[in-house]
Amino acid sequence: MSGLPYIILAGAIFGPAAGLAVVSAASSFAACISCTIARGISRWHGFDLACVSPSAAALDRALASRGPGTMLLLVTLLRLSPVVPFTFSNYLFGLSSIDLAVLGIGTLVGTLPSQAAYVAAGSLGQKALSGQLQLPPILLVCGVAATILAMVLVGRVAKQTLSNLHSGGGGSQAGPLSI
Repeated sequence: MSGLPYIILAGAIFGPAAGLAVVSAASSFAACISCTIARGISRWHGFDLACVSPSAAALDRALASRGPGTMLLLVTLLRLSPVVPFTFSNYLFGLSSIDLAVLGIGTLVGTLPSQAAYVAAGSLGQKALSGQLQLPPILLVCGVAATILAMVLVGRVAKQTLSNLHSGGGGSQAGPLSI
């Protein structure tokens, strides 16, 4: 299950600073706990990274020989990447030779930007719902205008796409859209 609702909720409950501290600590500990569980289960069943892929095992050995700095950079970059699923990578790290401290620190640093954004969104949402949020009127006007323009654009594209489908164009070879 995604932790995103909980991250946003932490911002609403604790505010931006305390919410970020709670979320960052929790995600780092969760990564280390998941990694430890994966290591225990894989060792109990005699399963290791070489069973998944001999090349992955060789890569893991090569990365480990470079020292903790390389592994820290790798974890941080993987945590910054939106492509690698967080939970899956926690268990995959359990098959690797990564040190738990390196995993915890890399997770802490690599997840800070996205967590800060979601915690701040939760905090702003709570303020908006309680009536404490005061936005400058120009920001509200620009937001409404952007929403209307987006709806008009999507409506035009949808109308033209449906028209192309019904006229036998099939939609795949449709001409340029006039927006």
